[in-house]
Amino acid sequence: GGNSLSDLIVFGKRAGEYAAKRAKDLAQPSIDDAQVDLAITDMLAPLERDGGENPGRIYDEMRDMMQAKVGIIRTKNELEEALDDIKAFKERALACSSGTSRKYNSGWHQALDLLNMADVSHAATLAAITREESRGGHTRDDFPTPEDDYWGKTLNIIWMENGEMKIRQEPVEEMREDLKGALKEVKAMIADRAAEAGGGN
Repeated sequence: GGNSLSDLIVFGKRAGEYAAKRAKDLAQPSIDDAQVDLAITDMLAPLERDGGENPGRIYDEMRDMMQAKVGIIRTKNELEEALDDIKAFKERALACSSGTSRKYNSGWHQALDLLNMADVSHAATLAAITREESRGGHTRDDFPTPEDDYWGKTLNIIWMENGEMKIRQEPVEEMREDLKGALKEVKAMIADRAAEAGGGN
């Protein structure tokens, strides 16, 4: 029920609508059987490995590390340590074992989730190191103020063919006039309500 819930609803709806529209406009792609076979092999790998770590342990340790080093207050040193930790977690995840059962096997699900967790954690940490300012939910203890002149832009994660992640900076698109008008109305409404509440005391 926090601030993120409204973001999820609004941008989830927008993303879904535009993804569906784009999909309708595209030709049906051909499916590479080799890619399908590779995906199946990767998916089944945790079931077929013996003697690896319990994925639940790695899952918990990665979560705790991200809370500690890439949490609310961030510093360059901790973020750099986190990148090294994430690399080590991914290596452990690639060697973990989930047992052999395909039924109700939460360890198997965690083993597959771990790789995605590591990639998302890597992207978030890399962006946090790059953005040398504090803005919104991103707080850098070593850069405590916003820097609009340089950092008033978006950071996009680019996934290279060799698996490396890179950051691409792009200017923030200017807000549409209708949105500016709506925002102005909301601010005026908030100010009016605050004045009414203050006048009633």
